[in-house]
Amino acid sequence: MHFFLCEHTIYTTKLQTVHDLKHLLCFQLNKCIILLTLCTLVVLCSITCAAGSHDALMFCVCAPGADIVGVNCHFDPMTCVKTVAMMKAGVEKAGLKAHYMTQPLAYHTPDCSSLEPRILTRWEMQHYAREAYKAGIRYIGGCCGFEPYHIRAVAEELATERGILPEASQKHGVWGSGLEMHTKPWVRARSRILHAILYYLF
Repeated sequence: MHFFLCEHTIYTTKLQTVHDLKHLLCFQLNKCIILLTLCTLVVLCSITCAAGSHDALMFCVCAPGADIVGVNCHFDPMTCVKTVAMMKAGVEKAGLKAHYMTQPLAYHTPDCSSLEPRILTRWEMQHYAREAYKAGIRYIGGCCGFEPYHIRAVAEELATERGILPEASQKHGVWGSGLEMHTKPWVRARSRILHAILYYLF
């Protein structure tokens, strides 16, 4: 879990990482949130845990007052989206309000520590971005394993909602449109047909 702790003055911040949420840490986290709220700082609290875990439930209880809550690291995108959806339900049930964030790994888990970890493709990142957005998550990012093209895929998927395409999207076409200038005419034709079908489907 990540949270900021102000020490002595508003200018001193300390970032702590905690992997096991105990009752004592809940008390400390509550104190930190209250202090930061008094300092008029935006408070973001994130935890590393899987959906349905005891820590996720405790986190909802001990992080009231945080402006943004969510999960980060250790798990793949869809696991993180499910966890945040569960946290969102808990926050709403308690009558509280918060924004939600997710920063997953860019790997398929739990096999991410194998010799040949499966990194997520741009298509899978777009799927993650869409599912996160549908779940009410508005701070959609990434942790270990994320590359610039992953973040670009997230931004491209949500271009309509954001009202802008990322500047780096000029480097490539979407939906296979890069094949439209292929040297072989049958590849060009196939590309145009596929591009048109995908465009109207999605």
